[in-house]
Amino acid sequence: MRRVLIVEDAQELGRLLQASLKTLPFPIESVIVPSAEEAMLDARQHPPDLLVTDIRLPGMSGLDLIQKLRDRLPQTRYVVITALAEDEHRIRARKMGVRAYFQKPMELADFLAAVTAALEVSESEFESESPRGAEKTLRPPHNAFSISEWLANLRAGLKAQAVLVLDDHGRITGQAGDFPSPDVEQRWIPAMMAANSSHHRLAHMLGEAHPHSLQVFAGREFDLFLAPVGDYALVLVFGVGSAASFTAQVYGQILEAQLALVESFSQVGAHFQQEEPSAPAPAAEEAGEAPEEDNLSALEALLANPGESLQVQDADAFWQNTNGEPSSGRVTLPGAISYEQARQLGLLPKDAQEE
Repeated sequence: MRRVLIVEDAQELGRLLQASLKTLPFPIESVIVPSAEEAMLDARQHPPDLLVTDIRLPGMSGLDLIQKLRDRLPQTRYVVITALAEDEHRIRARKMGVRAYFQKPMELADFLAAVTAALEVSESEFESESPRGAEKTLRPPHNAFSISEWLANLRAGLKAQAVLVLDDHGRITGQAGDFPSPDVEQRWIPAMMAANSSHHRLAHMLGEAHPHSLQVFAGREFDLFLAPVGDYALVLVFGVGSAASFTAQVYGQILEAQLALVESFSQVGAHFQQEEPSAPAPAAEEAGEAPEEDNLSALEALLANPGESLQVQDADAFWQNTNGEPSSGRVTLPGAISYEQARQLGLLPKDAQEE
């Protein structure tokens, strides 16, 4: 049985890749770890036949991981999947002998073909290791999840300029069509993820584990539709004026697509985290505190009474008057006695008594 180690900090994408490997017609054992450091520990104990890694990881990068493991595990093959577009990463990966390099979004069928080629699976292994009647094909079955194909169909059906799926880290995991702005990752995605989180907060306040909602933004260059999909986000881009011209039926189709995408993720083993709605804070009266209105009234009354006006004095005059001499006014405290009275009563130390 071949062993594949998947290094991916985006949990849902890792599960998606793991589920796709199960569609191959030969047995594969796969493990997912979220960091390069954990991958090193796992690879030393159980050397993998194939390591699939992202580049941008918490801590050590995926390419640095390959660099460290390459000499220690010469039999291991490597596949890189990344959203980074810089050519320097691709060149470095090629120099290290990486078998396949994919830039997100990618076709799962291409990924599975690269996995099979990297593992050097022969036709005889297909026949001997696959169940009877299994198809000798590198493509997943027709009912397997293919996010790129699904998004392409959604885009065509709704006549959208572009359709994207963002994971919980704001990375593009699926795309059909080009986003109309070139700085989508630097400017647009952070803003869209912030807007997406508001869906979850409101859903939790309403007692729902996951939101079933849609945000519409009408712009001067294009209109933007944002729908949460579990911890992910479905983004649809339309031409200017679409938001105003769409009928209720079109909005219904987008919400149906939202539910279909959640179901499709679930079919391949993706399980979105469900946070329990937080309990409302106790009212001030129940906690034994004074009502907030009374506190505000007392503060307003205090501010409304300025009291005695103070004489404004400049700094030089103040320090002239403060010359270090004792003040003429004597401050007496209840029960206090003078130094002379203390000496007469014998309360001073012996040294002070002799003076």
